[in-house]
Amino acid sequence: MKYAQIENEALAMVFGLTRFHEYVYGQRVIAETDHKPLIAIAKKDLNEMGPRIQRMMMRPQRYDLMWE
Repeated sequence: MKYAQIENEALAMVFGLTRFHEYVYGQRVIAETDHKPLIAIAKKDLNEMGPRIQRMMMRPQRYDLMWE
């Protein structure tokens, strides 16, 4: 599948959260990335994102996640 770079970064964050779910669920998690567009999109409402990013960004909503 031909993912854009921002979608690859979002997918990596979602994969990490689901992979380590037992450790991060219920804890405050700081998502640290150097990809500035991902941080800007993550702080928007879901309505303002593209459909593929919307599906990816719905999964980390169950975590206490801070984007930095």
